[in-house]
Amino acid sequence: MKLGAVGLWAAFLAVHVLIAWQGWIYPSQPMGDVVLVYEPWSAAALSGGSIVGINETWVYPQLALLPMLLAKVLSWPLLALAGTSGAYLIAWAVLVTALDAVAFGVLVGRSGSASRRQPGGSGRPP
Repeated sequence: MKLGAVGLWAAFLAVHVLIAWQGWIYPSQPMGDVVLVYEPWSAAALSGGSIVGINETWVYPQLALLPMLLAKVLSWPLLALAGTSGAYLIAWAVLVTALDAVAFGVLVGRSGSASRRQPGGSGRPP
């Protein structure tokens, strides 16, 4: 089965929407770390409180705080609509989808080259 670039992007979007939706509705909190850990860390750092990795211990690399802070900033316009946790979860899903889209775009490419869209390359021997 061959998928053109449009089909690949449609599948990309469908999967990301499905995963974000499931993370929102499932009672087992599949995105529990996002709202129970990342959001409070970001809120503390941006409000002048402790900053994990700087004056508080944590297990992630220092730069891992940057997307958490960016998601917090992106969530501000959504606070009235979705509440603190909901806004952060939406912002996190949008941020991850955008970053994944950049990487996916690099993999798929902008050209019409079918070899970039087929598993294992063009299928021609080297």
